[in-house]
Amino acid sequence: MELTQILRNISRIVLAVAILAGVFVFTLQERGTKQKSLASTVSSNRENIAWRLMYAKELEQKGDTEQARKQILISLNFAPKDPYALASYGRLLSKSNDLGAQITKTKDIVARRPDYQQAWAKLALLYEYEGESGLANAARQKSEELARGL
Repeated sequence: MELTQILRNISRIVLAVAILAGVFVFTLQERGTKQKSLASTVSSNRENIAWRLMYAKELEQKGDTEQARKQILISLNFAPKDPYALASYGRLLSKSNDLGAQITKTKDIVARRPDYQQAWAKLALLYEYEGESGLANAARQKSEELARGL
């Protein structure tokens, strides 16, 4: 291989690396702008629960489950029967290690939406884990009634 070909190949490699580095930096900057804009969009559109739930999911992915939970609770204040907000809240509850807190939060969901069959089923399961058979049976019975449409 001639020296000119070697130099040409090296310059191509350097150019490719520079382009990839530029794309990487641009992607990082775009992601940072997106995160800032999502937070500002949520603050300017307080009642738009779709934006708020997207922001909560982003917070959850970052590991900030407490802030994500707060965003979902705000969404539930605007739309207490929204299935996506309830499912998101349930997903966050399942990541919690504190059984008492999970029971309390699931009871909050049931209080907001007493016709939510899956929440009653989860409440029954949580009561079983806690050893409260009577409460578990009552919650399970309510879940079964809702499943049958009674």
